[in-house]
Amino acid sequence: MIALARAVSPAARALFPDNRDVFFMTPDLSGQALADLKQWLAIGVAGEDALLLRLLDTAWQICARFTGHGAAEWNALDETLRHGIVRFAAHQYRERDEGTAPLPAAIAALWRPYRPVRL
Repeated sequence: MIALARAVSPAARALFPDNRDVFFMTPDLSGQALADLKQWLAIGVAGEDALLLRLLDTAWQICARFTGHGAAEWNALDETLRHGIVRFAAHQYRERDEGTAPLPAAIAALWRPYRPVRL
């Protein structure tokens, strides 16, 4: 896991304000991750790629902050976490005109087993 200071979208920062100083380097999401998201959303053209990449980056950051898991490459991340990232980016895409919304329960349920437990 690579932690570094970098710009993160306000949506990613707002969900976990207690963990402001930890940011994770986002891998290149323009390959398989973008293809997975476009398949999930049934988008076949490249006109929305820039927006989808920003949404994937935000979803990646939120997943990394929620679970504490990061990876240098998309395929190095567990399939369940990747699925949650794609679903969350798709949720953001569909709700992009509605403003900010809480993390959907279905996505939190996918990521919860990876969340560190503090005693």
